[in-house]
Amino acid sequence: MKVTSAFTFLFWIGQNDGFAAAFNCQVCGEFKKVTNNEAVVAVDSLDGGSVGNYTCEQLEYQSVLGAITEEQCESLQPVVQEPCGCVGEPTLPPFPDCFDDIDLMMQFEDFVEDVTVPREYVLCPNTEFYFGFGTQNGYEGGMVPIEPRANSHYKCGQDGSSENNCLLIDGEFPFIAFFSEPEYPTNITVTGMTFKANTGGAALFAEAGDITFVDCKFIEQNAQATIISFYDLGARRHLRQNVLTGETHKDVAALMKWYADRDFEEELGEVETKGDQGRGAQEALGQLDLVFKNCVFENIVGQDPGGYYVKPGIVTALSAETSLFFDGCDFKNNDFGASNLPASYAISTPGALTMTNSCFEMNKFNRLAPIVSTGDPFPFIEVSNNFVDDSDADLACPFLAQFPDEDDKVALEAFACVDFDAATCRNQPATVEESEDESKSPGTTTSLPLGWLLPVTLPLLFFGL
Repeated sequence: MKVTSAFTFLFWIGQNDGFAAAFNCQVCGEFKKVTNNEAVVAVDSLDGGSVGNYTCEQLEYQSVLGAITEEQCESLQPVVQEPCGCVGEPTLPPFPDCFDDIDLMMQFEDFVEDVTVPREYVLCPNTEFYFGFGTQNGYEGGMVPIEPRANSHYKCGQDGSSENNCLLIDGEFPFIAFFSEPEYPTNITVTGMTFKANTGGAALFAEAGDITFVDCKFIEQNAQATIISFYDLGARRHLRQNVLTGETHKDVAALMKWYADRDFEEELGEVETKGDQGRGAQEALGQLDLVFKNCVFENIVGQDPGGYYVKPGIVTALSAETSLFFDGCDFKNNDFGASNLPASYAISTPGALTMTNSCFEMNKFNRLAPIVSTGDPFPFIEVSNNFVDDSDADLACPFLAQFPDEDDKVALEAFACVDFDAATCRNQPATVEESEDESKSPGTTTSLPLGWLLPVTLPLLFFGL
């Protein structure tokens, strides 16, 4: 359908990361919501020239960004009612005791105006949820992903136990924190979910916030990375620009290709030219804290990265603005040891890392260590009461390898090892006397004083980086 009303529809193409006009257009009108996100509306200018086709969802994003004036909004509302499926809140069914349809659950969340009020969504026990794949036409082949907004909580069954078997299957990232407005996705909890055999990965993050996974399982994954954080200033700007220029923000493959091809030096120069504070301006966007408590990562098989920036791993953070916290987690029976894979690992991050009471058993990784940390100066690391078995004895470091700078190829020749400190899985740390009796003699490092680092030098070819 074409919007023929006489107004000029101007699209703000932000030159910085501040929001534009304060006016927030309700695209469908007050107390109404878009229900047909992918319907296309053509918008004409005063002289009749076509500005372009935009989905109803993209128009809503434009309104959030303040790109639609009050006068334009009044002209737009009458013509989008039918194509965008504008309805009021009473058209939704009663709020169920539990959800067996993620699409319906996210419709309820879309109707929430005040995200400062906590919301709880319970998924029905013993239910399989099959997810779709993001394309430029929206999600196809299954349900939409869970896209959390501030103060929303998701759990499996009334008690939030993984034993309730809420299976989030297939699809391209069933859980996505991409471009959350009006607030960052803070105070988010995901409890008792089982992410199984997700083709693209289980969870993707490109936004600040704090998100906690409790008693969740990530099993039988076959993606190049099960959990990825792209969050930094450039990624957020790229996603925003995608929305503003009519591209979908849901095309994950396109995002990963962009990340692989991005030029950090050129990007930094553009930011500085626009009067920003360069990459240091990321601090203004806030921090992303990802917390995993009593979670299981099991039977995950590493995949060839196919030229993408992300190397094979389970949890991969790509910027120091992401902090990772693990407590009481199990990594077991994961296979990233195929000869065609480059350096692989369970966790890779240039940001802060806390790992406590966790176990690594019967895993295979390539060349480096279960955990790889980079940074100069070294980022904050705290490790305590962790156990690694001897099933992967050929690694350069049995537990954690740390590099000064992943962009400095010379520095990759020399790294430091941090050892684990528990004699058995989730037991108390071994005493000095007990350690001497153990053939493997686990170390006693609990946090990361530099004196505990064990320098290692190996040829660069060894890493496959």
